[in-house]
Amino acid sequence: SAVALRPAAGAGLRGAAPTAAASAAATATAAAAAKPAGEPFPPLVLPPIGDRHPFFKNMLEVMTDLYEFMKTERDILESRAYDKLAGMPARKEQLINIFAESIGNLRARDELKTKITELEYAQLMDASRVIKTIAVANMKLMAVGINAVSTVVESVVEAAKDANPGKIGIYGGDGAIGSSGIETRQAPVTLNEDI
Repeated sequence: SAVALRPAAGAGLRGAAPTAAASAAATATAAAAAKPAGEPFPPLVLPPIGDRHPFFKNMLEVMTDLYEFMKTERDILESRAYDKLAGMPARKEQLINIFAESIGNLRARDELKTKITELEYAQLMDASRVIKTIAVANMKLMAVGINAVSTVVESVVEAAKDANPGKIGIYGGDGAIGSSGIETRQAPVTLNEDI
């Protein structure tokens, strides 16, 4: 289960590295996100820092939206209702791009780091690892689904070919089959030879 980090009192982060305890908590929570399909979805634990700066308010909203989006995506993938994925990739890409930009800005801008504590920073990094791990797990589930559908389609096509081994004769200029000089070819699977 996820470890909820409590905001620490005192001075801001000022670029300090996370403590060993905070790093261990982050690793444990991120590992929980990689649970096999069917396991409880890992919680997203975010610090209450939305009122510190508009940047953090927006960042928390994007992280929450992306997390909820991926929960929906996981449900669809696990239920194999792939038709429900239509239209989702564009929104997912948008959320992931905003999320990645937010994380990059937080790491690069010291003035933002000074507004949060070390534990709050560690908790944000922990939450970002959870999101990234879930995204990778969902991509793997999607690949499995695509491969399964492709295998079924290929099996149907091969079965249809095996059931219809005949060749199509090609008419030549004189109206005779086979006089065109072109090799006969495999009949398409939709050919009805009884007509």
